[in-house]
Amino acid sequence: MADINTQLKEVKHTPRKTAVHEAGHAIVAAYYKMTIGTVSIAQTKDANDNILAGFTEATPNHPTCRAHTLQFLLGGGVAERHVLGEADAGVMKDLDDVYATCSDAGICESDIVSIMKAMALETGVIICKNKGNVNKVANMLMRKQSITGTDVERCIKIVR
Repeated sequence: MADINTQLKEVKHTPRKTAVHEAGHAIVAAYYKMTIGTVSIAQTKDANDNILAGFTEATPNHPTCRAHTLQFLLGGGVAERHVLGEADAGVMKDLDDVYATCSDAGICESDIVSIMKAMALETGVIICKNKGNVNKVANMLMRKQSITGTDVERCIKIVR
């Protein structure tokens, strides 16, 4: 996993970055027609008024399709990279979740990095096609702090 870690920069974590990150998760969930619950940028802030956390709840409609779940988990960091041009160390939580999902599925460690790279590329295609949708959801999150799956569905039209 070292080569993935070296791609991450130490960059300032901002409310916009958190919103784009969570929007990325939401767009991938919408793309795969997952049931989206709440998408939120949490109210926890540091001394510089930076929002420190966010979350996106989504449930796959086909639980046997692990690839969609992996892409959902990668969607935040991929959105940061494609929309903002950078991803920060906060993406490590998502990468850890992808690693754990693969490991729990019995995938050997030597294959996990290859799978993560392939899933990140596929996720990148989804995010690039839907960059405008990522921005719409991120802007809504910046205004409202927390939105529902219905809000997401109403404000976007997924590009396939």
